[in-house]
Amino acid sequence: MAAVEYPSAVRQAIIHGAWVGAVEGIVFYGVLGRINGWTSLVTIGFGILGLVMGWTTDTQREIGHTVKIEE
Repeated sequence: MAAVEYPSAVRQAIIHGAWVGAVEGIVFYGVLGRINGWTSLVTIGFGILGLVMGWTTDTQREIGHTVKIEE
């Protein structure tokens, strides 16, 4: 991977991680919403937590899979 391609790969990893985090957050919210109620702070909090955790872990995984820059 050339040095000029690395920022593009990182940007794509962040965008992909955002999509994965959004899906995980929606799933968490949907599951807990049926149990605790749709406006419960616990449900909303776990939905946001799922979004953040999904986003960061997938982004880290994607960046880890990028080929290291050759010097």
